Amino acid sequence: MIYFAQAIRERRTYTDFMIGLIMLTQYYKKYDKTFYIKGDIADAFENEKCIFNNIESNNSYKLLRNLRLKAVKGVKEDPMHRDDTYLKKLFIERVTRDRNINDMYANGVRTGNNFLLDNTVKFYYLDTHNDGLLHCNDNKHKCKTESSIKVNVDITNSTHIADKFTENKYFITLPTFRIHKEEDIKMLDIFCSFLINETPYKNLILISGSNDYKNHFCEKFNMDTTHIYDDGFTSEKLGFRKTEAGFTRKEKGSLQSLLTDCLYIQNSPAGYIDFMQVYNTYREDLFKYGMNKYSNSYYDTFITRNKSQAIDIIGKELKKNKIYYQ
Repeated sequence: MIYFAQAIRERRTYTDFMIGLIMLTQYYKKYDKTFYIKGDIADAFENEKCIFNNIESNNSYKLLRNLRLKAVKGVKEDPMHRDDTYLKKLFIERVTRDRNINDMYANGVRTGNNFLLDNTVKFYYLDTHNDGLLHCNDNKHKCKTESSIKVNVDITNSTHIADKFTENKYFITLPTFRIHKEEDIKMLDIFCSFLINETPYKNLILISGSNDYKNHFCEKFNMDTTHIYDDGFTSEKLGFRKTEAGFTRKEKGSLQSLLTDCLYIQNSPAGYIDFMQVYNTYREDLFKYGMNKYSNSYYDTFITRNKSQAIDIIGKELKKNKIYYQ
């Protein structure tokens, strides 16, 4: 058995859960999986080897969550870090009422019962299954298997829109961290200009949780996009380091909007670009192209310290296999 649980934190994150769902169903097929996540996510998916539980109805979770909120009140740096092995194990044992569960993030998968939390799953994936590719072309032979996941969310993808996403184009997701004085827009303008003019990635399809980004980048660089979100939201819970560096918020879409994008990505012949892999590979050239003006920006530091965004892991996996079906 592999347990996957949402960590105790006060922000909605669908993409981290999706990494866990995709990774565990695609790479750990022989294991049964039990998920403890928010109710809207628990109701949204089906797979015969997965059990989905609403963690917010779990009494141990509710108790531990209240204790945690009191413990971190007024504290800038959350002490419940992903590397705190003891607290993670204590948490999962109380939630599952199981004992002797191995932490996959700390020790790798072992015989018996294992667990991952959603604030460790991206790092586990990158250490264990990352292919390091700048982009992933579409596998034309994708087909539904027992590892595919049924989506119980009402989603309609427009054929008229999907027909635009041809094999000579690439999906790309730009991070939607908004920064003081629009530093994010200015840096991404340089990145997009470089990408289109200096690399093979000339025809782009923008995936973004920000309608402002879609309006700006699609108009300026003649990009396509999937759809304008009518159910987006803003998260201002960014963590101490980002807040101190001038990050103000992150713009996101709902689970329905995210799944709509996922099906467009999966079912079209267009490729998928890994934003951070591309940025870091071309960073020296980007600095010659004008990015050197932002050499002291924490945004540049944030990108260079990370291998991939969560959505880029999902996007590349969607090009390899038929993950979702309705």
